[in-house]
Amino acid sequence: MQIAVVRDIDLVNAEAAGMIRSCMNCLSQLVKFMQQLSDDVSGGQSVLVTNWYQVERMLNASAKDMIESCSVKMKQMNRLLEELVAGSSDNPVSETSAGGDSDSSL
Repeated sequence: MQIAVVRDIDLVNAEAAGMIRSCMNCLSQLVKFMQQLSDDVSGGQSVLVTNWYQVERMLNASAKDMIESCSVKMKQMNRLLEELVAGSSDNPVSETSAGGDSDSSL
């Protein structure tokens, strides 16, 4: 019974890791897009957005500051997710739970 639970936990953990990796990929793409927006707002002639003044009217800060802040936060989130995935692979449930005194009751 306990081995089946450990196997189920491992399956759920693997599925969660896959979702996290997918999220990391999306965050990386968003960071690249934010960099393009930053280049666009900083450049002399805007290519991606035709009217940055209209965009800034909807923001609490300048578009450049908002883009840079969002980009930094996305990079930080991606690092946290990388550490989470790396930490979970260092300590899988099956290795810590399957061996030891807990199996002696089976």
